[in-house]
Amino acid sequence: MTATKLHRRAILAGLGTTLTLPGSAVAAPAQPSLQAAIEAATRAGQPFRLPLSVKLAGPLQLPDGAHLIGEPGRSRVMLDGAGLRASGLRRLTLEGVTLIGPGEPTGALARFNAIEHLDIRDCRFLAAAGNGLELQSCGGRVRDSAFEGIGRVGLFAQDSRGLTIEGNRVTRCGDNGIQLFRSAKGDDGSIIRANRVSEIRADSGGSGQYGNGIALFRAGGVIVDGNVIRACAYSAVRNNGGDNVTISNNNCAGLGETALYAEFAFQGVVFSGNTVDGALAGISIANFRDEGGRLASVSGNLLRNLVRRPHPATGMPAGGVGIAVEGDVAITGNTIEKAALVGLALGWGPSLRDVSATGNIIRDAATGITVSVAEGAEGALIANNLISGAKIAIQGMTWDKPATGDLTRETPPPQIKISGNLVR
Repeated sequence: MTATKLHRRAILAGLGTTLTLPGSAVAAPAQPSLQAAIEAATRAGQPFRLPLSVKLAGPLQLPDGAHLIGEPGRSRVMLDGAGLRASGLRRLTLEGVTLIGPGEPTGALARFNAIEHLDIRDCRFLAAAGNGLELQSCGGRVRDSAFEGIGRVGLFAQDSRGLTIEGNRVTRCGDNGIQLFRSAKGDDGSIIRANRVSEIRADSGGSGQYGNGIALFRAGGVIVDGNVIRACAYSAVRNNGGDNVTISNNNCAGLGETALYAEFAFQGVVFSGNTVDGALAGISIANFRDEGGRLASVSGNLLRNLVRRPHPATGMPAGGVGIAVEGDVAITGNTIEKAALVGLALGWGPSLRDVSATGNIIRDAATGITVSVAEGAEGALIANNLISGAKIAIQGMTWDKPATGDLTRETPPPQIKISGNLVR
């Protein structure tokens, strides 16, 4: 029996033998009558109050302006197939509604397309075989809701139009917690703020596409701020190809790979004020030479307990790195403690250009700072950092092989400028 089925059974057992409550039970109308009742209330400009027990054998299509109200945690819609659906609406509101799967294996408990102003609050999405909530070309907000026991993605949003995702709890998902996806690279403008995301697996495999608390794909202009993220198979926040993305003030722990990631063809990412405790790497900014990933600011982050262990995809030894960067990056004012391999890794082979590492504190790293001196690598400035407890303070590398001694004691190559660092 699958984990999803077990979870749904547990939910049903917790509800007891009936889905109505003594003293306040409301008989659920048959599905065609329910559809008609919602449409009539909407035409009258009134919200529709859901009964405490509803069972749907097929999709329920919501009209423009529909406002469904339930009692939070009590008004339960049991799905035996497709769930709530709506498309091409100006406004739609769900308040206090609980949807319980499994729904369609490749579908979602609720799927909404082209909703100008969507307002979902105090809702619960439970035990989905596929995605919990699936949004296509929607604006508006999803807030103060729960996504739990989801087979694939808790909240999946594609081609959003200024969506706000705030104050939700997302836990026990098979692939990603919250995912913003764009069919083509472009501005998304969404805000993902103050959510709690935990226990995210990577059931669909891959090397980082899945297993992330918050995953962005080609979505630009996104703010990811103040989220609490725990126990993800891969990253807490992974930005693949999104420009002008801000990832700030997130509290992250227990990650299976790199905690905070910018990769592939991104241009412009800010990592600031984040806390990471426990991951293979704290922050990674990659793919400069091969994909054009460039331009970032990394400041004021606290990163600790960066361990070295087998990579979840390859099984090969990996990790132990505080911050790894490649092209056009300023790294300043970060604190890194207990990086098993290196505190700051500047460049990889020829992928190094215009990197500045200043005013950082690096404690108890095997090597304080590495910098690429391979053929094709360009300039880096390493100044005014405090390096404490490292076996080697600063070392030149050719790919993953040491190419110099300690550059605080010998002359660095001319493209590398080193000054004012305190080594203890």
